[in-house]
Amino acid sequence: MKSYIKLIFVPVIFLLAAGCSKDATKYRSFLDKKELIYPGVISGLKAAPGNNRVLLTWSPSPDPSVNKYVVYWNDGNDSTVVKATSHTSTDTVKVYISNLGEYTYTFSLVSFDDKGNRSITSTAKATKVFGPLYSAGLTNRPYNSSTPSVFNGDAVTLNFNTPDTVNITTQIKYTATSGTEKKVFLGPKDNSITFSDYKIGQPILYQSSYLPVTGAVDTFYTSKFDKFPVTKDVTSYYLKNAINPIQPLETDIGDRFRSAKDWIVNDAIKNKTGSSSFGSKMGGWGADQGGSLLVTTEYPQPNVVNGKIYQTVRLPAGSYTLRIDLVAANYGSNPCLMVAAVGSTLPDLNGNIPAGSVLGYADFNSRELSFVLTEEKTVSIGFLMNIPAGNYWIMRGMTLVAKF
Repeated sequence: MKSYIKLIFVPVIFLLAAGCSKDATKYRSFLDKKELIYPGVISGLKAAPGNNRVLLTWSPSPDPSVNKYVVYWNDGNDSTVVKATSHTSTDTVKVYISNLGEYTYTFSLVSFDDKGNRSITSTAKATKVFGPLYSAGLTNRPYNSSTPSVFNGDAVTLNFNTPDTVNITTQIKYTATSGTEKKVFLGPKDNSITFSDYKIGQPILYQSSYLPVTGAVDTFYTSKFDKFPVTKDVTSYYLKNAINPIQPLETDIGDRFRSAKDWIVNDAIKNKTGSSSFGSKMGGWGADQGGSLLVTTEYPQPNVVNGKIYQTVRLPAGSYTLRIDLVAANYGSNPCLMVAAVGSTLPDLNGNIPAGSVLGYADFNSRELSFVLTEEKTVSIGFLMNIPAGNYWIMRGMTLVAKF
């Protein structure tokens, strides 16, 4: 029985050995009688996105037989070769892949030796590349819309809102009192900045920069500088003798009614005669309210026809609002207008409106006149009116507010 089993067992073992021997050599037809060799793989492959490019970094293969690396992308349709110059694993290889479109890429890297053997593939997946489309969507850092700017004397403080987390910095350009342009930078952790040497009336421009993601290799900028809305009461900068108490001309002699210092007053307004200087015409100023602009046609003074009170100033580009403190008035439907006009004088009246082109005009009843200058100009600002007998108005003062 034992010998029978042995006789049966030996042929089986022989057949198995023969079969195994045949399978063990079968792979040689695929390897062309060569054994597989895998060069040493790199480590730490990383991809940092940029502006239509990517920075790839890795630690080189420690295998001294490796003589190059090949990076593939676009499903292997594009590639670049990088020469292996180091085999020290603590070194870092850096390679920029440029001229990429805005897309999400996968980068594969293979090490090669001088015999063409290739390593196992290393991969950096889902690397998003940024470019013009991303830039077009960027906006400058928002400012505090409720209080964009605050003045303390001539020093101005600009107030910004907290920026997006990828904001890097905001560049601000302004003109100093010396006339030179200055550039300063506001970091993302700061919400305000103060200039003690800002030249009143000059625009302040700002532009923000961003990183699309943490670790990106390129900084992106908004397409343009925006103008920061600086608002200031500029009455004392451009208008003289416009704040209560308004002063009369020192040379005028009279009691309640005189002419106003620093204001151009035409003859139609000068319908008063001082008590000590008979024959000397005066008008446009009154002692009311401690000193005010005042026009009246109380008997026996003649009507005021095409009367003008104004100042001529040089204003920088900006948006302006003139507000008047009219404390008393009785002029009915007759035109009493606030007017701003380019040039050294106010136009005449044409019915109830100014004749010719003006920057803007408004009736006294509105108490406010707004106008815009697109560039620095000589401007006349003041009042144009017809006042019939028995009518009057009294203005305590005014403010001129500018947004540059």
